[in-house]
Formats: sequence, C-alpha cells, structure tokens
Amino acid sequence: MTKRIYAFFQHWPPYSGAAALRGRSILTGLHGLPGLPAEHGKVALRVYTTTPNPTIFDGIEVAVIPVEELENSERIRKRIVGELRIGWVASREIFRVNGGCDFLIISMPAYLAGMVLSVMSRLHKVPYALELRDIYPQVYAEAGLIRRESVLYRVFSYFSRRAYENADCVVVATRGLERVVRSEAPKANVHCVYNGFPAEFLSHEAKKNERFTVCFHGVMGFFQDIETLIRVAVELHRHDVDVLVIGYGRQEHLLREALPPNISFRGRLAFEQTVAEIEKCHLGLCLRKDDGISKDAFPVKIWEYLGLGIPSIVTPRCEAGDFLETNSCGFQLDSGRVSELVDKILELKANPRELTRLGKRCRSVGAEYTRERLGDEVAEVIASTAPGFPETRSFERVES
Repeated sequence: MTKRIYAFFQHWPPYSGAAALRGRSILTGLHGLPGLPAEHGKVALRVYTTTPNPTIFDGIEVAVIPVEELENSERIRKRIVGELRIGWVASREIFRVNGGCDFLIISMPAYLAGMVLSVMSRLHKVPYALELRDIYPQVYAEAGLIRRESVLYRVFSYFSRRAYENADCVVVATRGLERVVRSEAPKANVHCVYNGFPAEFLSHEAKKNERFTVCFHGVMGFFQDIETLIRVAVELHRHDVDVLVIGYGRQEHLLREALPPNISFRGRLAFEQTVAEIEKCHLGLCLRKDDGISKDAFPVKIWEYLGLGIPSIVTPRCEAGDFLETNSCGFQLDSGRVSELVDKILELKANPRELTRLGKRCRSVGAEYTRERLGDEVAEVIASTAPGFPETRSFERVES
C-alpha cells in the first residue's frame, strides 16, 4: 500500500525565493529518510506549486496548480483574492484527485491559501504539518493593512489558532515565531528549525571588489528600511564606499529615483546571479524598520551572508542580531541610526584584519546551519509526528 505525502509550497525551484529552496530541502530530506516506507508499501512524495515549469528532483513528483502565479509585490486586495483561489484550487487537486493524500505539509505564506488547506485537511480528516516563515495576521497588522481591533483580524486569528492546534506539528523558522505560536496555541506541537543556506556556499572563494562594497539584497516589502539604506549610501559616498542593492518589491521605486553614484541597483536577479554579485562584497546589510515583526526576524539574507563568509550588520535589535553578536559574526543596531551605521561600516573598512576574522567566524559558525542539514531535521520532525510512520533516527535540535 502506498502512503501518499503531499506538500503545498506556493513557490518551487527554479523560483529562487527562500520558501522554494526550503521546500526542496524538506522534501529531499523526506525522500532520503532511512526506515521509510512504513510497513510494506511505498511512500509517494508530491509537491503542489504555482511555479510554472518546476524543477524535478529525484523521488519527488511535482504538480503545478492551474492558477496564475502570485507575487509578494502585488497589492493586498489582489493577494487576498489570489491566495484564496490558490488555496481552493490546491485543495481540489490534493483531496479529490487519485483518492486524496495520507499526510499534507502546508507551507505559509501564502497565508490564506494555507488557511484554506488546513480547513480542508480537517474536513477530509487528513493529518497535516504546518511550515511557517511568517506569522499572520500579525504581519498584516504591523504592515498597517488591518487593525488589531478589527473583526477581520479576530477572524484571521481564530483560523490561525485552529490551524496550529490541529496540526500534527508546526515547524517555524525562528524562536520568535515559536514563542508567538505557543502563546496563541499552548498545546500546539511546535518545533523551531532555522532556514540556513546552501552547503555549496562554504566552498565559495570569491575575489572581493577592489573598492570597499556593502550589499543589501532581497524582497523590498513593508518591513525593509530602504529609506535608511539610501541615507547611509549618501554618507558613504564621501568615503569611497560602494553600495550594491539587488531585489524587488513595493519599495524598489525608491531606488529608481535620483541616487548617489555609489549605489548600484541591479533590480531582480536570478539566485545564482545574486550570489555571484554579493559574494564579492565586503559587508552585508540587513536594514529593517522598528516593528514587532522585525524584532522577531531572522531574515534569510543573514544566513546567506554567513554561508558566504560575509560579516553583516542588522537593524533593529532582533533574533538575528543576537545570533550575530553571540557568535561574533556581525553587529546589530537600532533602526534608522544613520550615523551609527556609517561609523560601524567605516570602522570595519579601516580594519581589514578584523573584517577577515569576522568572515572566518561566519564560515565556522555557519557550517552547522546548511539548508540541507536543516531540511533533513524538518523532515525528521515531520516523519516522527506523522501517523503510521516508523520511528526515524534521533536528531539533535540545532540551538542558537
């Protein structure tokens, strides 16, 4: 008898976002677990995604959900309608085709699509796991899209709480998310497993740019502090420091206006191109606004800087910043402090030996946090909680 494990990841390789790359590592980890399949059958792994022309990996079937691809940069109304449609169509495909599935992994965001899938899983009596990288509806409230006192916020909170309580396990990407989920649903089975970075980063040996260069990359959404980034760049221009920016999103228009000549804005690049550019830089920046979501954040760009041996500076003081300072891999400052940011950057520019020491420390610490290793850990958490599976090998929780 075949046991069917299906997963929903809105994005899948070759899409280069963090969710797609984490999804691949988790499903690859499940495929490689010893002791599977349970009993005398097979385990069929299938991922449902909206990414067109998805990459196929050994042992993982990929099904494209027949809906329009939805980007994070879309307006909120379009995102709400689009996510609900994705959730509904995905549910139809997962639960009505070929007799449905035995266990479902639901990745969020997309938040509303995940809520639809969690409700349908309970209706169909299919056990499920949640994989969270953001917390909703809190993200909507911090972004100013809905008020915490609103009926809509209370409705979303109810569905989120029910999803957590009824999941066989909830895997979150930060300690902050773990704390929030436990406060919302004290009986939820919550596990924190960090995102990490591709193991191949550890073997990269890029030649650095001739001029001292700091970099910033990723989605420029509600919480990124692009205005401070530009103000810092203006000050750094006087000190012959270049600023490389790669990314896209609702704030990218700020980087298409009149800028100091030391800023190079490349827009959206493929993952491989992004890595090839940022690994030539001397220092990474992760500047976010002073909000509740950012204070619990551990942005994926920080993991990528670690893997590439690039020290980094993060704002505001947060989970990622605590990790950097505890492990001597970088620094954290309060949001919007332009003069402090500039001073720290110039201090590191003037001390190349310290910068080299920090870079080596990044590689040393980062070796424990490859995406492949952490994907295997998520797979073991899921397999250990999914009904009907044999016990997998024990694993050690990666601690910060």
